[in-house]
Order: sequence, then structure tokens, then C-alpha cells
Amino acid sequence: MIEVNRDILPSLVFTCGQCHRILTDSQEFICSIEDLELVVVKGATGIAIDKIQQGCSLLSANDSTYCCILCDHCGVAVGRLYLKANESLQCLQGGFSFDAKAINSHQLGQCEIRARTAGVGPLPCMIGNESAADTPPAKGASIPSEHILLERMEQLEADLIKGMILVHQ
Repeated sequence: MIEVNRDILPSLVFTCGQCHRILTDSQEFICSIEDLELVVVKGATGIAIDKIQQGCSLLSANDSTYCCILCDHCGVAVGRLYLKANESLQCLQGGFSFDAKAINSHQLGQCEIRARTAGVGPLPCMIGNESAADTPPAKGASIPSEHILLERMEQLEADLIKGMILVHQ
């Protein structure tokens, strides 16, 4: 028997495995089905639905009808929109069922490196060993490319959060 998991997820963002465009987030979560490697959500963005209906067997008989979900940006198939599903898998019907192999997930608030926030001035240089991270660049030295990347990542994260708030509203 296939087990449907309805446990609440941490704050996750799901992106296309090919082009990394945002497709949905855990606020839209309905359930996950580990045996079928599916994450089912009630809302998505940046997708297109293929108009051609297809049939498949989820359990035993040819009991399901679906349309492919495509990433609107790169066109890769990322999941299925089930129009008809087996009785035991009714949670699939009408939801966006993303293929766990075709998407990536990113947990918000999980960082490998945190910036120093107490000090004023440029972020520490992170080139080389860990001790270099404790000393800021010398006065007049050029800002390392890691600093520029970190600033860009922070801006992207802020934009992502703003987008999630707008989608949620």
C-alpha cells in the first residue's frame, strides 16, 4: 500500500531541477507520496500544463489520467496534474504533483556561512582558510568577489521572500 505523508514541512522553496526557477513553496503543500516520489501542492507558479491527457497505472490498473506539468521557463517536465486518480490516491486529483527527481528544494534560513553583523564595514574576506574570515580586507583593498556574490545572494533571498509573501496573499 502506498503511504501518503501529510506532515507539515519546514519553509521550503521548490525549484525546477533544470533551470532553477521557483515553482512553488511549502505553504502550498498538500502531501508527499514517497513510493511515487511525488510532492503534491495546491498552488504553483512558472508552470505550463500540457493539453494532451495521458493515462498511467499508479497501483494496479490503468486507473489514472493526467496532463504533464512543464516548467514555463525551460520546458522540462516537472510533474503531473492528475485529472483522475485511484480511490486511495484522491489527494493527487486536482493538485500539482511534482516529481521529486525533477525539482530541487531549498530550506529557508539554512546557510552554510553567516555574515558578521555586529561590525560596521565590509564583510570578512572568506578566501583561503577560516581564520581569514575573521579579518576584514585591509583599508583601500578591493572588495573580494565573494563579498559581491554574498550581497547579490542576500538581495535574491529578499526578493524571493517578497515574492512568496505576494503569492501567499
